[in-house]
Amino acid sequence: MRKSLLAIITAAIMSLSFTASADLTTHMQSLAKQFQIVNTTEDSAEFIAALDAMRTDAQAASEILPGSLTENSEEVKNYKQGYNDLIAAIDAAAELAKAGKMAEAKVAAEKIAEVRNTNHKQFR
Repeated sequence: MRKSLLAIITAAIMSLSFTASADLTTHMQSLAKQFQIVNTTEDSAEFIAALDAMRTDAQAASEILPGSLTENSEEVKNYKQGYNDLIAAIDAAAELAKAGKMAEAKVAAEKIAEVRNTNHKQFR
């Protein structure tokens, strides 16, 4: 009985870990897709919509820890800070676009790639 209970608990934990990993992957793929739109569109409404979607995905992904990180570690703080930096870069580009400054917004969006690249090196 005890071994069966242990097996069930282990399976449940593994399932949750796999689900979290899949959710994180989904958010990362959506971020990449939306960033491609940000980089290619000249339409301000489409640009803003893509940034809004990116912000939503970044916020959701920031709540999911990859299996390689342990709760309450210094790495987790850095991981969360990376998402805060990403969201700040998204917000800066969106603010400029909403003000009708698309050229400046496009330049500001380059910061999103910098934040992504920095954090991918550290956490991927």
